[in-house]
Amino acid sequence: MQSFGLSPDDIRKINMRHTAIYQENQKWIPAWKFLSEYIFPERGAFDDRQPNQGQTFDHRTLVNGTSTLAARTLAAGMTAGLTSPSRPWFKLGVEDPDLAKYKPVQIWLEDCRDRMMAVFAKSNIYQASHSIYEELACFATCGALIAEDFDTVIRAYVYTAGEYALGTGPDGRVNTLGRKYWRTVGQLVAGYGLQNVSPNAAAMYSANNTEQWIKVCQLIEPNDKRIVGMRGMRNMPYRSVHWEDGKIQEGVLRFSGYREWPLITPRWKVVNTSAVNGTGPGWDALGDIKQLQVMEVRKLVGLDKMTDPPLQIPDDHTIANSQPGGITRYAKGVGSGDGVRPTYMVNLNLADLRAEISAKEDKINEYFYKNLFLMLEQIDRPNMTATEIVKRHEEKVMALIPTLERLKTEKYDPLIDRTFAIMVRKMMIPQAPQELSDKFLHVDYISTLAQAQKMVETVKSDQLLDHAGRLAALAPTALDNYDFDKEARDYGENLGADPRLIRSDDEVAALREARAKEQNQQKIAQEMAAATAGAKTLSDTKLGQGSALDKVLQTLPGVPAMGSQ
Repeated sequence: MQSFGLSPDDIRKINMRHTAIYQENQKWIPAWKFLSEYIFPERGAFDDRQPNQGQTFDHRTLVNGTSTLAARTLAAGMTAGLTSPSRPWFKLGVEDPDLAKYKPVQIWLEDCRDRMMAVFAKSNIYQASHSIYEELACFATCGALIAEDFDTVIRAYVYTAGEYALGTGPDGRVNTLGRKYWRTVGQLVAGYGLQNVSPNAAAMYSANNTEQWIKVCQLIEPNDKRIVGMRGMRNMPYRSVHWEDGKIQEGVLRFSGYREWPLITPRWKVVNTSAVNGTGPGWDALGDIKQLQVMEVRKLVGLDKMTDPPLQIPDDHTIANSQPGGITRYAKGVGSGDGVRPTYMVNLNLADLRAEISAKEDKINEYFYKNLFLMLEQIDRPNMTATEIVKRHEEKVMALIPTLERLKTEKYDPLIDRTFAIMVRKMMIPQAPQELSDKFLHVDYISTLAQAQKMVETVKSDQLLDHAGRLAALAPTALDNYDFDKEARDYGENLGADPRLIRSDDEVAALREARAKEQNQQKIAQEMAAATAGAKTLSDTKLGQGSALDKVLQTLPGVPAMGSQ
């Protein structure tokens, strides 16, 4: 085994950090187990369960699947509404507003975005995003690694609750991820090299015992040993260390680094900066989910007792045959009152019980925003727009805004930054215009749900413009209060329209100048035509016949009346 240049003190600190974040993580495990049991039994990795051991689901616990269906709808709706593979969901921009209107810059930014969308489509990012949304719906926290891939440029590896532990910095942002995962001896040697595995693993490999499972640990964290400006794996901003569980003092399997933060670790919401993991819909709904299962079980028990009630049988009777058409014999002379009869009758009011269950299901669906996300699943309908979503679910969109903002900083920004950096290194990004040489890029999100978030404000703009239209009918000068040019630009931005469709200020000014010049020329031509027509009419007018011209001339001093001698 090797140390890869790590000192004993380095190894001790790495092991201590890994142990510390896992100890903190253990406090969340009991709640995560409940969430897994009542929402997604197939998710979660607890109790050091080895792979391929099989897993049994206790359907006596999850009798009613409303919570599972609601969580799946949330995940599908977020996929369609936030990161749909069928439409652009982000665009690149620059902070300088004048530069943002410069056509070569706009074209370059659009080209970069299109190339990134092609990489996302070729990789497994969209499948991984759906898994991330399911983890968020259930556990409200997720961790995933964005790795470089020779064939698809990037590849995402999504972890489930219990498989990893997060650590945060003083600002509350996640800056560390620890993992515990399993590899067979054969996988261990193939992935890390025979010279790097422990003597125990090497011995099993030599004995051809390659299917034995071995637990491996990993820690990704900021590289506090980095020397800024120096090249090499040891001087990258983030380091990654793998080792066999319990054997880090003997050496590590691999030491590597990342040039940018390689993880996406979204959390639905966090209580405060000291909270490492998040809480979300599954947490909020768990009490009602448990109540629903109890109600469902009691309904089934009641139905069972109604159709097959418990019986009382006299001592001299045989066991009653309760099957349809079954016969139960009893002694002669025994009256009907002494025969087999129900111990008690169950008269269950199914209508009331079903109404209570339905109300509980509706409440659980509300926790998961099912109506909103069910609408987003159908986002490809021709008449589905962000405006329609806001009109129907404005309150839900407003409630989701904090989560959407957190997803931007903890999921989408790291994903786009990481992908863009990898593509630059692979020379997949075209040469930028000279004007961008010292500029920073930023990302705007234009997914349907992001647009709906912006449309909350745009709906107010619509109301304002409707009011302006009514004012114009009464007092046209009232329109002087409105900057319609700014409104047009802001509206297009909120809609996420292609910036190439919006003219720049210079283009608008030139267009208006040309229009004004054309209108002025038309006015002059019309005035000249009118003057020419007037002169001709005047020359053709006969005097002394009581025409309008006669009356005008009569008012002039020294001019005799027409027709006088």
